[in-house]
Amino acid sequence: MEFNTQICTTREQSKRLLAMGLNPETSDAVLWNTGCQWEPDAYSYMKCVEALKKNWKGNIEEYCLPAWSMHRLLAMINRSTMAWMLCRISYDNIIEQLEADIACGFLEPKYLTDKKEGK
Repeated sequence: MEFNTQICTTREQSKRLLAMGLNPETSDAVLWNTGCQWEPDAYSYMKCVEALKKNWKGNIEEYCLPAWSMHRLLAMINRSTMAWMLCRISYDNIIEQLEADIACGFLEPKYLTDKKEGK
């Protein structure tokens, strides 16, 4: 039996969340560039960055990206908007809801980078 369950955001989804202003420190996983593809790992992105800064001279984003589990993303969504989502949960739907929450000022500032907190 083979399971194809997505355990965290994809590279594209992670980049979208970062572009929306989500703080990488809120991630609970990391995507590693293995040279052939991006592999998910339940490892702290910030620990990854700390380790790479000591031993890596290149661009860290070429080697690893923060990733978020569905559980972590759901924990950040505004509770008043979550009820309608429960019948259609997917990473893309959750990301769309986070984007809407950010646009309306509903997402708690602690989840955002400094540049997005002023919105």
